[in-house]
Amino acid sequence: GVTIDGPVARAGEIQLTYPAERHTTRVRAMASELALVAIGVLVFAGLAGALLVRGLLHREIRGFAGVEAAIAAFERDAWRTAAGARVPVGGQEREMELRHMLEAAETRYRQAGQVLARSE
Repeated sequence: GVTIDGPVARAGEIQLTYPAERHTTRVRAMASELALVAIGVLVFAGLAGALLVRGLLHREIRGFAGVEAAIAAFERDAWRTAAGARVPVGGQEREMELRHMLEAAETRYRQAGQVLARSE
């Protein structure tokens, strides 16, 4: 409250009372709005960051996808060859280089297995 003083004595008092419920509701509304905006900013920043990283690493991702495709093709063709099928040879230069390396590794693996079988 506030005291009102007169020239000689106290003239009276005024007391202002604000209901706390309305203010609590407004504070909670502001807090929830702020939380919603913060979540929105985090989601936007995460998506923007993911797109930026994906864009910057596009060449590397494409390279790994090519290697993965070459390995999958080699494995598929290895199964087909093991079943007696004739496998056509072709593809991009990098994939063919990887394919030759994988075939050479498979040949060395089989030779090592034969040497071990003979030594037993």
